[in-house]
Amino acid sequence: MDSSCPTGTRRFPVLTLFACFALALFPSTARAHVGSGANCAGCHSSARNAMSLTGFQLTTNVNTGSLKVYVVAPGGTVPIGIQVTDGRNEYGFAMVGLDATGTLDSSHKLLSQPDASWTRRSAYYSFGPKTGNQSWTFRLGVPANTPPDLYLLSLRIAGDGGGRWNEQESFLVSVQRATPPQPQVTNPARNGTTFACRVATITGFTYFLETQREPGISPWATVSSATGDGTNRTLTDPDATAPHAIYRVRVE
Repeated sequence: MDSSCPTGTRRFPVLTLFACFALALFPSTARAHVGSGANCAGCHSSARNAMSLTGFQLTTNVNTGSLKVYVVAPGGTVPIGIQVTDGRNEYGFAMVGLDATGTLDSSHKLLSQPDASWTRRSAYYSFGPKTGNQSWTFRLGVPANTPPDLYLLSLRIAGDGGGRWNEQESFLVSVQRATPPQPQVTNPARNGTTFACRVATITGFTYFLETQREPGISPWATVSSATGDGTNRTLTDPDATAPHAIYRVRVE
């Protein structure tokens, strides 16, 4: 021991080192785990190329750049594929924007049925934690009454275990009107001056009864219509006075 220094002086560097080590063991900022519901992007500021979307039908160029497009008809389900190509660490996903409004008509809203295997959060759905290079799927259901439009969503990935993740990719869900079904018409009959028939309807379509008063000469005219609701609906022409009129049912 150096007799030129007071006895307690030589211990201060040791105490200082111990204090720094204690701070490293007990950081002042809590670290959220994957799937906790916290905003992962707030901590994971350095992106790493690890996630790509698969299973899309086409791409389109919009103001925000090239976006992948998933196509689905109302009442259908579209699988949104996720490929992890650098899964050395634990990671999780977040699907954002399931309450999106239409990009073509802002009055339209995506009426989604989220994948039941993902966890519902306050403003998104999460999945994980997972590890390894694997493929995952978010099965997005679209109810029959969803307006046809383009809806902008995004998928994010964040992780733990030494790697810093903060990757997001926006994409479009194109809800397209389904192909009109062939109408199934039954019980056509004329009673006095009224013609009526029954048609099996499907929700999301409108059925029109049209007539030609003079077959092959006069244009087709709509005489009644009904909105499809999954039941058999009656279509009538209250002015069926022409002696040789013909009828048809059109669906759109």
